[in-house]
Amino acid sequence: VLQDPGRTQTDPNSSTSLLDRFFLYLEKFAWDHPISVITVSLLVAGVSIVFTVERLTFKTSRSDLVNAELPYVKTYEKYREDFEDFEGMIVVVEGKNPSDMKGFSESFVKKMGKESLVISKVLYKMDTDYFKDKGFLFMNFYELRDLGDKLRDHQKFMDQVNPAPGLNQLLTSIN
Repeated sequence: VLQDPGRTQTDPNSSTSLLDRFFLYLEKFAWDHPISVITVSLLVAGVSIVFTVERLTFKTSRSDLVNAELPYVKTYEKYREDFEDFEGMIVVVEGKNPSDMKGFSESFVKKMGKESLVISKVLYKMDTDYFKDKGFLFMNFYELRDLGDKLRDHQKFMDQVNPAPGLNQLLTSIN
C-alpha cells in the first residue's frame, strides 16, 4: 500500500537543509502529479533520442584523437602530403653480414605476402629515388638545427671549394 510521502514524513517547511527541502518538494510534486512527471520524462527522453540520432558520430581516424594544432600532428600531415597516401609499416633490416640480411629479408617478405587477410600489399626492393629529395623530412628539429650550424661553420670552406670543383681545389682548400 502506497502512502503519501509528503504527508507521512516531516513537513518540508520544518527541514533545516535547503537540499532536503528541495527534494521533499520534488517528491511531493511527483506524488501529486504523476502524469505530468511521466509526460515530461517521455518528452525529455524523446528529445534525447532525436538529438543522439542527429548529432552522434563515430570518428575512427587516429588524427581525431589529438589536437590538430600540435607540432607533431602538423609534421605528420606534411609527411602524408609529401609521401602521397602511403600508410603502413617500414621494416629495416640491420646486421653485420649482408648475405644473412638479404636472406632474412626475402624469407620475411614471403611470410608477410602469405598474410593477405592482414596485409594488403608488401613492397620489397622499392625504387628509393622518390625519397632522395625528401630526406630532411626524416630529421627532427634538433638534427636540422645542428646541420644548419655545421653548414654555417664551414661556409668559408664551401665557398672556396664550390667555384671550381675538383681534386686540386679541394686539396688546396684543405691545406
